[in-house]
Amino acid sequence: MIGVFDSGSGGMTVLDKLRETFPGQSFIYLGDHRHAPYGKRTAKELYELCCRNVSYLMQRGCRLVVLACNTASVSVLRRMQREWLPRHFPDHRILGVFVPMVEFLTGWDWRSDKASGQGLQGRVTLFATPFTVHSKRFSTEIRKRSESLSVMETACPALVRAIEDHACQDVLDILVENYVRRSGLRPETNGKHYALLGCTHYPLLAACFRRHLPSGCRLLSQPDVVAKSLMEYASRHPDIIADEGMGGEDLLLTTGDPDKVSRTVSRFLDYQVRFEAV
Repeated sequence: MIGVFDSGSGGMTVLDKLRETFPGQSFIYLGDHRHAPYGKRTAKELYELCCRNVSYLMQRGCRLVVLACNTASVSVLRRMQREWLPRHFPDHRILGVFVPMVEFLTGWDWRSDKASGQGLQGRVTLFATPFTVHSKRFSTEIRKRSESLSVMETACPALVRAIEDHACQDVLDILVENYVRRSGLRPETNGKHYALLGCTHYPLLAACFRRHLPSGCRLLSQPDVVAKSLMEYASRHPDIIADEGMGGEDLLLTTGDPDKVSRTVSRFLDYQVRFEAV
């Protein structure tokens, strides 16, 4: 069984791709809606929240948990893997969504620290939470591994809260339009340009971003990259991710109001889901 954890609803975009990639698996999804958004919290708060919620998923039977939250992945994942996991769940694993994206962008394998393929060339504009942008993890790790890809970062402080609060489409459209304008991307922008939605909430607004990004700017799909990376991980660690055959009914959990969360997620995913309270 695989656990997927996020600060709120955004990790459902990752879960959707994981379902397609691992049809024989059962999943438990946990959204910490009570404490969202994570993008404005301190590193200490993030560590405590992530340890608590990942522990819950592992106690429920998940040998692997995916931190489907970029803010958590760039801030506390490494510490959790090195300090917390060996003490509490030494036979379990935690993976994030940050490393697979850096590997995809640069063509550089994180484990071996060697080139493993052809990375992207040109410019990538990152749209992310304030914490992720201020951490500089994306730009730092990409620049270490690639001289042909420049990185620009734009914080989108109001976007996660607007999604979780079920803001109307006009409000969401205005927010995205303003963030794209703030990034410096213009309709006349040409050359090799990419846009990375560096928060798993943002793919819920992929169509909105496409409307406002320059026509020649390629929108990168983080959920697709994460699912492919996890498939490669599964081939190396069949003991951690074993095919369960037909799979089972996925369990969707929230620390918030399950009715509100169910309505919000159903709206953006365009199919009905039902969350339960933890």
